[in-house]
Amino acid sequence: MSTVATSAAVAETHVISQKNKMFSAKEITIAVGDEIEFHNFDDTAHSILSMTPGMEFDLKTQRQNEVKKYTFTKPGRLEIGCDIHPKMSLIVNVK
Repeated sequence: MSTVATSAAVAETHVISQKNKMFSAKEITIAVGDEIEFHNFDDTAHSILSMTPGMEFDLKTQRQNEVKKYTFTKPGRLEIGCDIHPKMSLIVNVK
């Protein structure tokens, strides 16, 4: 009798915080299926969005101390920003 072992990739959750109108990282590399939790520690609202063609999303307004989550389902390079603070940027490389 033989046993076949299978391994399934387990999705990870990565945390990116927002403080002083900046993301806590400039760039992050994650796997397809991983999730990012965005934590707003600023005393102002933010918005989180990607306008990368074919990988667009908009998590809308994020208030102080609020957490927003997004699961990345396709490989690629996304430029994430804040509509309210255009200088905020984060590159997400999804492998």
